[in-house]
Amino acid sequence: MKFLKHRIIRFLIWFCFIFCFAVGAFEVMYRIIAKTSFFGADYRQMYSETGMNEGGFLKPNIDTLVINAYGDKVKWITNSKGFRNKKEFTYKKPKNTFRILSLGDSFTAGYRVGQHQTFSYLLEKKLNESQDSIHYEVIIACIEDPVNGLKYLHKYGLQYEPDMVLLGITLGNDLTQTFINLHKFGRNKLTGNNIVENENFNEKKLYEALLERFPEGACDYSFEINDYIEKLVSFRLLRSLYGTKYSGESIFASRGKTNPYLHDLSHGLGLFLKEPPQSINETYIQFERVLSAYERLSKKKSFKLITCCFPQRYQCNWLDYKATLTDYDLKENAFSPSPAISSLCSLDFSRSSLCLAKENYYLPMGDMHWNSKGHLVVSEYLFENLEHE
Repeated sequence: MKFLKHRIIRFLIWFCFIFCFAVGAFEVMYRIIAKTSFFGADYRQMYSETGMNEGGFLKPNIDTLVINAYGDKVKWITNSKGFRNKKEFTYKKPKNTFRILSLGDSFTAGYRVGQHQTFSYLLEKKLNESQDSIHYEVIIACIEDPVNGLKYLHKYGLQYEPDMVLLGITLGNDLTQTFINLHKFGRNKLTGNNIVENENFNEKKLYEALLERFPEGACDYSFEINDYIEKLVSFRLLRSLYGTKYSGESIFASRGKTNPYLHDLSHGLGLFLKEPPQSINETYIQFERVLSAYERLSKKKSFKLITCCFPQRYQCNWLDYKATLTDYDLKENAFSPSPAISSLCSLDFSRSSLCLAKENYYLPMGDMHWNSKGHLVVSEYLFENLEHE
């Protein structure tokens, strides 16, 4: 009996060891291998190795299949200039053509959605189906952030004679990238309506400014066991396998809990503080300067400028907001769901059905991007509002 008891104990110890090892190995391999192939490498491989070109930052002449966030293969095509369009475009517009230049980051480029699922493609289709007298072209250029977009318009974009520039602004990384680009130690500075190199560029000092921590009153910085269990990829996959009802996903849900930084390149939590530190206020000021430069350029070159504020997933879904607060140990009374930058935009999607509906319009596993339904809703909102522009 005693011998059997020892064997059972040894078996349980070995079972726990093997189980923990298997789960640990899976989590490590997922983060090292699967995360690079399933959560972004396929998209990063779409980027040009030579930097900005006529179509923005995407490689020209792509015609391939990539894996979306649901494990399906979707079509990715860019033309000979690097636009995410199959069609080629001449500098001179065809007669009876209204040309829209759709500028933005991965949201505009259509991260993890198919060629005919981007909001720009759907918008073009809706506009052309609405009447016959004018033909609409929507050219998709990935410019990553508004500072690069201003450079892009001067160097390439205006050659295509756009009647309208649709500037997509992601309320997280676009403001942070503006902060980085136009920081006193950043790579660029704004002069008039253009962007020039900054002679005071200092990468080390810029990096220190970027990694500024959250203020004490916004975060608890505590760690509980459920923080880790909830973040295990294996746990989330099992939960989805058994059809557990959607209960909210925080940002970076697949990466594990990390203490947030004030200026983050993705989630933009610092921008939503009710009492923001000075550097956040400076970010808003810099961003307003950039948008003003776009406005001046649009008047000078006679194109219609439409700036679109794209909300974060935690602005659109209460469950995602609560999960983000919990996973990051944030204090709810320190945050505001509507940052001041929305008032600077022509179209604020936080007032659209994207945020008013209960359906989830974002990709799974905490991804910040829209799924195909989200792109459809964005295209419908643009179509309804641009009709009157």
